[in-house]
Amino acid sequence: MAKLHTKEELRSFYLYLRSRRLDYQRKARKILGDACSRCGCPHSPDSALKLRFVAFDDPLRLKYKTNPVTLHRRLCREPDLRDRVELICPICSIKGDSQLG
Repeated sequence: MAKLHTKEELRSFYLYLRSRRLDYQRKARKILGDACSRCGCPHSPDSALKLRFVAFDDPLRLKYKTNPVTLHRRLCREPDLRDRVELICPICSIKGDSQLG
């Protein structure tokens, strides 16, 4: 019979996975720099810059959403992958989304 976990155990496991995911996302953003790819405005590494793939149908996009460790490793090992992603500030993100619709 499978062991049932308590709410505290599940919560601590969730918090661990969340902190790990956020840490690797932060590391990936650090590799790409600290400025917006579109407007060039500088931001601190902990700001709200979003990592976005240039091509919407990029196969790595879904893998990154579920596993940021993979993206971080590939950004470290494959410099040409850095051309496929960009950092977007919130203002450029809103402008870009409104232009698409």
